[in-house]
Amino acid sequence: MYNIVIVEDHKLLRDMIKDSLENEEVFNVVATLSDAKDVFEVCKEYKPDLVLMDICTENNSNGVTYSKVLKENFPEREDFYILESPGNCIREIPDETRAAFQVCYQTEGETARGEGYTLYLVRME
Repeated sequence: MYNIVIVEDHKLLRDMIKDSLENEEVFNVVATLSDAKDVFEVCKEYKPDLVLMDICTENNSNGVTYSKVLKENFPEREDFYILESPGNCIREIPDETRAAFQVCYQTEGETARGEGYTLYLVRME
């Protein structure tokens, strides 16, 4: 069983990810957060195997910034990031950081307002 923490500021997406993972017997979502600034304390408490983290979260917290803290303190764990496009914070990520992303999964869709989007699941190399 893999213990997972989800960090995503959009409640609907956070709940969808949680529900999808919990439908699989091998995943156990131990915590969900809306703000990346809380992830370190949660990881100290639950010691998850995996963190799924949005790049931009509540209160303008940056998932990449907090991931660096996690990597320093929990080097054995591999973190993945959820990138949504279009989105302002993707353009705010420095080019050298974007160059380190390895895309593991990509899907496209349309919002309820008819806007197209692309959802990426990436990891840092």
